[in-house]
Amino acid sequence: MRGMINAYGNLPERLIAPRLSKDFPFHPKVTMRDASGEKRSIKGEDKVQSAAVKVIQSSRDPRARGTAYLFLELNDAAVETLEQAVNTNGEDTDLLNDLGAAYFVRHDYEPALKTWDRAWSIKQTPAIAFNRALARHYLKRPDALAAWEQYLKLDRSSGYAAEARDYIKSLKKDY
Repeated sequence: MRGMINAYGNLPERLIAPRLSKDFPFHPKVTMRDASGEKRSIKGEDKVQSAAVKVIQSSRDPRARGTAYLFLELNDAAVETLEQAVNTNGEDTDLLNDLGAAYFVRHDYEPALKTWDRAWSIKQTPAIAFNRALARHYLKRPDALAAWEQYLKLDRSSGYAAEARDYIKSLKKDY
């Protein structure tokens, strides 16, 4: 997994909108489509994908494999792998967080939110708080603003915090 994390660290922006658990560094918000709607290539994405293939071929760690599937845009495989892992260890908040990310990337926002809320009930981390707010934002839930503000209580200074403030500005503009 270290090779995948290192390759990811060299990207100019992140490949998926949710925040992954633990070692993945911050990158600015993902923009995967160009103005015409075509998938846009991100410099260095091929290195992440190459590292992801190696993880799938060699790792038994379901979190690593699930993340690798996400980076290869094999979202159903990511969900299946992470669901199996959560069924074995349902109290692991990193697994729950990354399963929520897999649901989110698959555009299953309600299951993503439910999974992140479950993780939040076990352990309140910045990654889970960010993702809970992100899901509420995408679902246009009235509690999205409060969720972003709750996130900022845990993290005031990272790149994710700056992004959260941008989401808050957009919500306040809509009111």
